Amino acid sequence: MHHPCLRALKGHVLSDEYPEAAHPASEAVRGGAAVAMSGIGRKVLSLLVAVLLARLLTPAEFGAFAIISALVALGQVLHDGGLSSAAVQREHLSTQAISTMFWINSAVGLTLTVLFAGAAQPIASFFRHPELVPLCQVTSLSFVLNGLVVQHRALLQRTMRFATTARIDLSSAVVGGVSAIVIAVAGYGYWALVGQLLVTDAMALLMLLRAAPFRVTRPALTGEVRQMMAFGGSMLGFNLLVNAANSLPAVALGRRSGTTAAGIYTRAFALASIPHGILQGAAGFVAFPKLSRVRHDDFHFAAFHYRSVQLLTLVTLPIAISFAVFPDQIALVVYGSRWGDVSSLLRIFSIGLAAIPLLHTTGPVMLARGEAHRLFRWGMFGAGGTMVGTLVGMRWGTTGVAWGWSATIVLLVLPCLIYGYRGTSLTPAGVARAVAGIYAAAACAGLLAWTARQVMVGLPPLLQLPVALGFGLSAYFALCYFAFGQQALIKTVIDRLLPRSFQAVP
Repeated sequence: MHHPCLRALKGHVLSDEYPEAAHPASEAVRGGAAVAMSGIGRKVLSLLVAVLLARLLTPAEFGAFAIISALVALGQVLHDGGLSSAAVQREHLSTQAISTMFWINSAVGLTLTVLFAGAAQPIASFFRHPELVPLCQVTSLSFVLNGLVVQHRALLQRTMRFATTARIDLSSAVVGGVSAIVIAVAGYGYWALVGQLLVTDAMALLMLLRAAPFRVTRPALTGEVRQMMAFGGSMLGFNLLVNAANSLPAVALGRRSGTTAAGIYTRAFALASIPHGILQGAAGFVAFPKLSRVRHDDFHFAAFHYRSVQLLTLVTLPIAISFAVFPDQIALVVYGSRWGDVSSLLRIFSIGLAAIPLLHTTGPVMLARGEAHRLFRWGMFGAGGTMVGTLVGMRWGTTGVAWGWSATIVLLVLPCLIYGYRGTSLTPAGVARAVAGIYAAAACAGLLAWTARQVMVGLPPLLQLPVALGFGLSAYFALCYFAFGQQALIKTVIDRLLPRSFQAVP
């Protein structure tokens, strides 16, 4: 049964054709505004919630949830199957295909909920923590909640309604964060973290159903759907590999060293993931659909990509500087005195964090060109390297695992650029020229921030951090603007990004 099923999306009707932007480089900044601002907002919110929860929960409670959430992250990749990316990448997309993929995602989400809940006892036995049984069973509900909205998110992404998605993500995160604090204050321990996850997912479900409605029809395995499943299969393989590599530290530390070590490591990595998560959202959610539209135009393709890398690098390096120079102060202010081991990990993570922008932007390049199979092959190599780094570092506990992650990220940059740019007009030398000034400014600013910190030794951390860090960051942006040729980028951010980022989509 084939009939129109998509309704107007608040004035934006899903169409098979999209006009190209006249200035894709500028649109790289404007188009990513909503997602980037939402990402920043959610990370700031997550940080504020973490500040409170770190004083209400123990590292062991955080570690217990970290182990389960690492396993859940693997399952959430399966219920997508790459079909959302397939929906975004295709130039032509029928309404029947959207409905069929909705059924597939929902069925897989429900199946994973049942399987994960059923595996609760073996999982708890493996980690030698009986309390993980109810934790697994309740957390498994996230699979079915997310499976219901995969295609709704894909529709918003395909129609480039970034502000709508950003509003949904931020609003649901606020409700989830408040719920976590209430549950923790009531004395329910790690159930606060479970509540935060499920409430956030449930709120996002309700809002996405309203923002991107469509009439569900009987599923049909058409040739179009088979093509999308083939594309999605490669994406599924890549995402599984990446998530397995990211989940391995929490799982391995939880098994070898216990929940406290897992909690310390994951809390430190959560701070390091503030720019990491923002970059994934901006590079994947925004750059992928835009690059897909201009992939036949070499000039605009290159201009958009290089400007995206510049912007992501510009916003990431200040955080890397902060972790490198002020890890003790940040750990104390954010998590409190009983989380002291976090500080040494932050300094190590800052090294890999500085290289992250160069890695995150190559995936959308390959996907936009319809080369999901090449992305999967890269995922095998990159995720394999990350896993090796984790396993080698495991011998030295949390510190060794952190060094394994950072070293692997740095070593993967050049191979990733060479492989990801193959067959395009992009080159590693081109991206190096685009970001060289930003890295130079960061190096100088880092030295100035370290000097300011030495001058302020002995003062309270609450005074050291804002004054010395504020001086370093001010120096960074001043150097970028006046000494290292980033005037055009910063002016674009000021003149075009910020004012438009808060405009509601009609």
